[in-house]
Amino acid sequence: SIQEVERKAGFRLFDRGRDGAILTDAGRAFMRQASDLLALADGMERELALIKGLDTGDLVIGAGVYVSDMFIGEALAPFARVDTQVRIRLMNDQPDVLTHRLRRREVDLVVADPAWIEPATEIKQITLNRHQGYLVVRRGHPLLGRRNLAAGDVVRYPLVTMGLMPNRIAAMGRQLAGDEAETHKLVEKWKPTIAVNSITSMKTIVAHSDAVAIVSLKMVRHELARRELAVLPLSFPWLGTSFAIMHLAHRTLSPLAAAVTESIVAEDRNLLELERELAARWLKKPAGRRGGR
Repeated sequence: SIQEVERKAGFRLFDRGRDGAILTDAGRAFMRQASDLLALADGMERELALIKGLDTGDLVIGAGVYVSDMFIGEALAPFARVDTQVRIRLMNDQPDVLTHRLRRREVDLVVADPAWIEPATEIKQITLNRHQGYLVVRRGHPLLGRRNLAAGDVVRYPLVTMGLMPNRIAAMGRQLAGDEAETHKLVEKWKPTIAVNSITSMKTIVAHSDAVAIVSLKMVRHELARRELAVLPLSFPWLGTSFAIMHLAHRTLSPLAAAVTESIVAEDRNLLELERELAARWLKKPAGRRGGR
């Protein structure tokens, strides 16, 4: 390799002898220039990496508190690296507010339930998985010892939920028929005693009262493991939520936004598997079944 460089340069770079190779005067001059060129090349690669968004970039993500607690944190964790210039801000708000900010380019991505958003050609959606909601109470709750548990029994107890949940429950029942429609009517009338904007507050209230919460099992997996909370042996297949990643259709995603989108999709998929495992472990089959009322 050295000989090839010498041939191209047109002069000897090293004097070779029994004691090894020693730089010639021309070789020392050449090495100084080569060092500068290598430093320049390294700088160019760094600049290209920055342009590609591999090491830097700003991103604002809008999401609700519920979906943020479900999987957004895990999706963003890989971007919290040492020696990075990446800056990501997560903004929690209602879906309609977030899509308004998306149109104004105040946020780059929105992760929310598209059922709350009017269809719009300027917003592109990447549909995510559907996640089941479960009824959770404190350990020792009177409903846990009840045989033939039905919806009519549950709705007599206080409900603690996120602010939009009652309206969302109403929307879930539009296509139901038969017994499911009758059960949905009961649950739809179940108005929250306390509406919060914090998953932690919701769990705390339920753990210290006879209230019931509707949550993803991932949100309460630690409390279930510690035997602080329990899942009621009653599930409604229609009680679930699907989310979507949204961005402006005419706006090309930055490399950082594209990478975060891929991470969100992956974590949403991981969450679905986790929820199935948790349901198999914690959702006990009811002892019997009664009519929805």
